[in-house]
Formats: sequence, structure tokens, C-alpha cells
Amino acid sequence: VVHRSAGDHEQGIALLEQSRALFPEEFRVTYALAFGFAYAGRLSEAVEAAEKAVQIGGRSVFALGALGYVRARAGEIDAARAILVELKEAAAKQYVCPFDIALIHVALGDVDDAMGWLDRAYAVRDHALLFIKVDAGLDPMRHDLRFAQLEQKVWPSPESD
Repeated sequence: VVHRSAGDHEQGIALLEQSRALFPEEFRVTYALAFGFAYAGRLSEAVEAAEKAVQIGGRSVFALGALGYVRARAGEIDAARAILVELKEAAAKQYVCPFDIALIHVALGDVDDAMGWLDRAYAVRDHALLFIKVDAGLDPMRHDLRFAQLEQKVWPSPESD
């Protein structure tokens, strides 16, 4: 996560691959690899890792969030939208990280929907928002004034006190 947050995706991938060699069935490693590959532009590997995370994670909503994101990044729009439907249906029965849904919308280019889900993430104090300043999946949103305002709410500058 440190390397990913710093934008050093290849180094992060290298360390995660070492971990995967030791623990091939560890969900968190495979899940993190999916995002690392996606952020590095290695989309076929990202999809493969996310599919493995879904398999290891028993189709958990976290794994589905990763798969939806990487499928959208890989241009598999229909597959990503189908995962969004599944996640939104699951959200009626259990907690689904709104940040994860927002990332899928970002990757699909659905800026307004992404902002709506990011606002929901803020409302429920989703821990993933701690990474709002550094998560590469949000880079397409950085020009949006609403995003800048949300970022300021999450990480207020000292002079705004």
C-alpha cells in the first residue's frame, strides 16, 4: 500500500508478488495485486488477479469491487456494469464499501455517479477515503471541483480551521 500510495506501482507489485509466492491463497495479497497491476497499466494481469481474488474471497463484495474496477479499466464495460448491479443489490443486505463502487464509476467515466458514491463514503466515514489524496484510481476526478471540496472535508488544511 505504501508503494501504491507513493505511485511506485512496479515496486509495490514486486513486493506483492514475493508475498504471493509465499502465500498464494492469501486474499489480501491477490486483491492488492489487482489494483497494483491496474494502476501500472498492466490490465490483463489486473483482471487475472482480481478474478483470483474473487475465487479466493468467495465472491466477497471487496473482491467484486476490485474485479469491477479492473474490468472497467480494461474496457470490459458490460462486465463492469453487471458487477455494479451485483454490488448495489448486495448493499441492500450488507455493508458494501461505497468507495469501491465509486472507483468502478470513475473507471467507467461516470463522474456524477462516482461523486455520489464518494459522498456516501464520506457520510458513512468509509476508511478508504483516507487515501483520497493518493489513490491513483481517483486521478480522473482530481479536476472536479466537487472532488476537491470532498478532499478538503476529508483532509482539511490547517488554515481552514
